[in-house]
Amino acid sequence: MTEDIRERSRRTLAAAQANFEAAPSLAASLRSRRVAGVEPVTAIELWAVEGVPEIRPGDDLAALIADAVGELQDGDILAVTSKIVSKAEGRIVQAADREAAITAETVRVVATRGNTRIVENAWGQIMAAAGVDASNTADGTVLLLPVDPDASARELCAALRKRFGIRLGVVITDTFGRPWREGQTDVALGAAGLRVLDDLRGTRDAAGHELHVTQPAVGDEIAAAADLVKGKANGTPVAVVRGLAHYVTDEIDSAGAQPLVRKADADMFRIGSTEAWDEGYRAGLQAADQGD
Repeated sequence: MTEDIRERSRRTLAAAQANFEAAPSLAASLRSRRVAGVEPVTAIELWAVEGVPEIRPGDDLAALIADAVGELQDGDILAVTSKIVSKAEGRIVQAADREAAITAETVRVVATRGNTRIVENAWGQIMAAAGVDASNTADGTVLLLPVDPDASARELCAALRKRFGIRLGVVITDTFGRPWREGQTDVALGAAGLRVLDDLRGTRDAAGHELHVTQPAVGDEIAAAADLVKGKANGTPVAVVRGLAHYVTDEIDSAGAQPLVRKADADMFRIGSTEAWDEGYRAGLQAADQGD
């Protein structure tokens, strides 16, 4: 059985290599990306930053991170847990006010089940409880998300670039569940100084087929990878990701993480739920008329 698996793997790899060599358009695409300074990524490094102290409202977060991180290289990316940004910004409320805080942070209720609310907040993120969280905060308190995660990321990025004198990117991360998937993963809530989407539309795959929709969510992938070393309860809310310098931009004032948020007119499920609501409403009216 093992030999069969190895033989199938060998044949698969051989076929993939043959397809690659038979796809000059892909090779040309890769060459053009190299000419532009974008080398294919074969390895990255990431590690948690030790020594970031407990953050309190009003703290200079950039200075505290810089002191803990030590040295950085041009093109490094810092993944920063949103909770410490929220703490520095004073986004702390009493736990007794949690439900009211969720309501205040909500612009649209997407779904409810029991006491759980899946909602949309002011900058279009869909999440449970509007991101209001009781973990990694003092007893009796809960944390709200940063008011504007992209603005927070830009401020951090500008201060850190000034401190180290290099180009670097910042991703502010938070933990999300995913529809139709169990468990949670970290995603990019805010970003500055880097491209969060890698638009591969118009290039070709290993078989020579043109890609029409492929846009790797680089910001979310960085956030998820960084969480593997930051963890949820390790007291290490910052990680460094090295090896993705080609995603780091010269400009800080970019679109941030907003390109990762699907807009309403592209949301198939928002339309589906609206139609379902309309059908239910019409059925209710019909039942009421029949009741008369």
